Amino acid sequence: GALWNMRAAVKGSAVIFCPDCGRILDPPAPGAESSKCQGCSRTCPWSLFLDKATVTKSRPKFNVAAMLQEVDSEQDGRALVEEQCPKCSHSQAKYSTLQMRSADEGQTIFYECQSCMHVWSVNA
Repeated sequence: GALWNMRAAVKGSAVIFCPDCGRILDPPAPGAESSKCQGCSRTCPWSLFLDKATVTKSRPKFNVAAMLQEVDSEQDGRALVEEQCPKCSHSQAKYSTLQMRSADEGQTIFYECQSCMHVWSVNA
């Protein structure tokens, strides 16, 4: 009946959110035309979501090599360390760190060879 048609109309949107608190709503129980939000207890009729679409956006991952090139090479504040380049075997590199993984894991160390400018990383 009407509920099945409503579900079909909303089906194009993968996720339905509560308009008050933003929590993901569970689908209506069989025979019901609304869902009760588990976050704020609002009763949300699915008719609110007819002809609506869920849009998601993501940012591209950053380019570490480009980030390193943007820094002025003479006054970048990076420390010069004894670290052998895997490409040319030069013994000195500048380094910087970024937290690329979850907060409970170590930082990623990026080295830049001072001879051939090769960039490599090590997970700390």
